[in-house]
Amino acid sequence: MSISELKTLGLTAAVLTLGTLAEAATYTFTETDFLPGSMIAEAAVGPVGGQATAVSGGTYGVTTTTNSTTYTGHFLSGASLTPLGESIVSVDFQIDYNVQNRQHAFGLIIEQGGSYFINYQLTGFTGGWKTLDVDGLLSANIPGIGAGGVANGTFADFTDGADTLRFGFFTANSLSSGASVIYDNIEIIVTTAPSAVPLPAGGALLLLGLGGLGLGVRRRGV
Repeated sequence: MSISELKTLGLTAAVLTLGTLAEAATYTFTETDFLPGSMIAEAAVGPVGGQATAVSGGTYGVTTTTNSTTYTGHFLSGASLTPLGESIVSVDFQIDYNVQNRQHAFGLIIEQGGSYFINYQLTGFTGGWKTLDVDGLLSANIPGIGAGGVANGTFADFTDGADTLRFGFFTANSLSSGASVIYDNIEIIVTTAPSAVPLPAGGALLLLGLGGLGLGVRRRGV
């Protein structure tokens, strides 16, 4: 067996031992019509019902009804992902918004294992339609929130085998009852990378054994 043949055999063994990678994938979750049942509102922090929602003309309005600190998660129905055989690389988030009165904190929210994780942005006070577009969010950009909306030192788990993640957007206020913002055209794109699928240890040893057998046969034939 020549040196080049040995190199080829070794390369094949290494590739099969490390595993075969499938193609990367993207998952896109969108909502533009806000039909009944398309959104699921949950109190992430603060009183239940601390922010009222209303659908009108295909848009989604949120108005704060309490002076308590309130974070509400608005989850897209069916927008969930369980990373099995893959891990999440990044998340892109886009939403249109139009401030009616005061401002909201808002942005991407993920629910995982009963905990909530957010990427915090602010609408500002100026009315008129605008677009928030945040790309390439990593787990480190989406911290967990605890009592009072304070980051609790945890982060969404994007690794292979992690609990199911549910996606949506959050709205929040801080002691500002009456804050009202209209939202539209939500798009969340999740990019994943596949995990390697290794051969059993015996498979790699068998491959190397067959290679050694071939080498022995070639030598005896010389």
